[in-house]
Amino acid sequence: MKKYFILLAAVLLSAILWAQGPQKFSYQSVVRDAEGKLVKETQVGMKISILKDTTQTVVYSETQTPTTNANGLLSVQVGGGTTEDDFSTIDWANGPSFIKVCIDPEGGDNYTAIQSISELLSVPYALYAESSSKADQAIADIQEVLNRNGMAQADFISGRTVSSAVDNSTDIRFVAKPGFTATNYSWDYGDGNTLETTDPGNNYTYADATQGAYNVTLTASNNTLSNTITKYDWVIVADSIIENESSGKYSGLFKYGDQTWLVGSYITKKDSADNSIAIMTSQQQWNDAIAAKPDTAIRCYANFDPATGVLLMSYGAAKSACPPGFHLPTVAEWLQLESYISSTYSDFNPTKAMAARSGWTGASMVEGMPVHDQPNNNISSFTAVPVPVKMNNATDFMRVGDNRFAFFWTADDNGAGKAKGIFIYYKLANLVKADYEYGSAFQVRYIKD
Repeated sequence: MKKYFILLAAVLLSAILWAQGPQKFSYQSVVRDAEGKLVKETQVGMKISILKDTTQTVVYSETQTPTTNANGLLSVQVGGGTTEDDFSTIDWANGPSFIKVCIDPEGGDNYTAIQSISELLSVPYALYAESSSKADQAIADIQEVLNRNGMAQADFISGRTVSSAVDNSTDIRFVAKPGFTATNYSWDYGDGNTLETTDPGNNYTYADATQGAYNVTLTASNNTLSNTITKYDWVIVADSIIENESSGKYSGLFKYGDQTWLVGSYITKKDSADNSIAIMTSQQQWNDAIAAKPDTAIRCYANFDPATGVLLMSYGAAKSACPPGFHLPTVAEWLQLESYISSTYSDFNPTKAMAARSGWTGASMVEGMPVHDQPNNNISSFTAVPVPVKMNNATDFMRVGDNRFAFFWTADDNGAGKAKGIFIYYKLANLVKADYEYGSAFQVRYIKD
């Protein structure tokens, strides 16, 4: 006897619902014989049953005689066949539901030839809404399923981000870029102001904001889908800003007690003498340059990826790129900053108060460290961003994707091919200092003379 089998192609999430008429949902399957060949353009006998709960009790059954197409595909509307049962009485709201399909490939009623049982992982929600009288819950369930499967992803861009600070007069253009067709946009700018709009683009000025790093949140939605995204420390608002003419980026001037620091990743293409600082785009380029001249001035983006927005420099570049009126901070000046932050924000460990609000990785059982409860980091707005570590003698960036450190250069040079670096570690409460070779790639912050 020739054997056949069916392959479930799709049970559509969308239910077709007619007012005061029969309820149906679409079902498709592919029919193949035992050799895997398609059963094409053949009328088959089909029995469809809806089973409930783990006992798989039959609560509805119908028969149909569809014809497969040239690709062996059959399509039917479950709920539209010959039956003595009432499709509308199926209680979709309670317990799991299964669909049992039996096929007689000869077009008769020998339904034992091919059988298949599959769980309906996504209940036909329009039917669920009607049978349970919970339309609001059905819509919420639809949203949950679609959002969980990545069908709704909110995103946005803006004219300024953490890599380019603003002051209270800067007009910033925000543009929503959701991965679905949204009709409503809810913005939270992080300074206490919000906006509800149907326009994906808007301009905003942080006119009344104090110096700080602000999170920006967008909720994009339509009648079915909704998704929210928060970009932490997205806007740096400073009392004043200075422009780096070579890169077109702005750095914010933040006051911490008697000190004034440039806050945010310092992005530059030239040194203070207007000489270009070569940017390295691969490990081999970096290694070759350092081998030729250990104190050479070179730069690269974290993991050689400009998308990170975090520029790293060799020690030679860090010393030569200071903007006028600023200098590379000494270890003593870093510790003075740490002391000020510790006393001003006494409820926080200094590293947590300085660490960016996202991006930290690593496991630690000690609360109050940068890796814990990251949205509550950065109360000082110093925004120390964790990036993979690039040491001079390393063959590549260490711990790529495992961001436990934020390294910075200091002005303390030991004169033997090494200088002091200072870093925030994901599970330590205080800054750590150590000697590193000139060819390491660290972040740079400058302090006003």
